[in-house]
Amino acid sequence: MVDPTPTVRNFKGSLNPHQSLYLSNQGKLTTVTVVSSSLGEQHNRLLFSTGPWTATPLLYPISETLVVVIVITGDAHAFFQISGTQVQMSHQLQDDALIAQLKTMTPIAMTPTPSVPQPPAPPTPPEQTPANPDSQTDQTLPQSTADNRRQFCTQCGSAVRPEDKFCAYCGHQLT
Repeated sequence: MVDPTPTVRNFKGSLNPHQSLYLSNQGKLTTVTVVSSSLGEQHNRLLFSTGPWTATPLLYPISETLVVVIVITGDAHAFFQISGTQVQMSHQLQDDALIAQLKTMTPIAMTPTPSVPQPPAPPTPPEQTPANPDSQTDQTLPQSTADNRRQFCTQCGSAVRPEDKFCAYCGHQLT
């Protein structure tokens, strides 16, 4: 009988002293997690349907971009281009100059890791006490959802202020 639970494969690569890349493959799904610690720990986690890997991912630094090559089967690949906390995936590279450059480069080693770090839980709002402490009814009101939405950037997880229109760390437009 075949085990219905796909094998989980996790790998880590250091992008720079303040940024790490975690790749995880379980069955057809690949999770890409970029962890930045320069302004407090921030996680950008994306899920892609790639298929199961047949080899260890390869990581190539090219200027300000990183290219990850994942072998799916024989000559089928998935390519991830990572710039800052932005991640894009394709199944084919269109840039002939980039392809030629990759063929001449030595990839950064990606090491197996037992697990991928989970993003930190958002802070719990402080408990509010009733205006009249002698009151028998609980008058605690939930914090406004607009305030909750504006505490953290939905793109990179950085702390933001309610009046911010854009994230100061990644530039994402806040709604």
